Amino acid sequence: MLIKLVSTAQTGFFYTKVKKRGGPTLSLMKYDAQGKKYIASQIGNTFLIVFKSAAGRHVLFKERKMK
Repeated sequence: MLIKLVSTAQTGFFYTKVKKRGGPTLSLMKYDAQGKKYIASQIGNTFLIVFKSAAGRHVLFKERKMK
């Protein structure tokens, strides 16, 4: 069975992998070439989230079905 491992950093980066049917769902720490680092700061009651480009980070990848 062919599955897709999608980055939780929401960069759109993914890996494909073959696994046996009926096996446990996969979640792996893998290298994301398009990884983003974000910094959250608070000014009064307002939160600012600033994204900094940080190519090459290890992030969590979760299993999704292939279409």
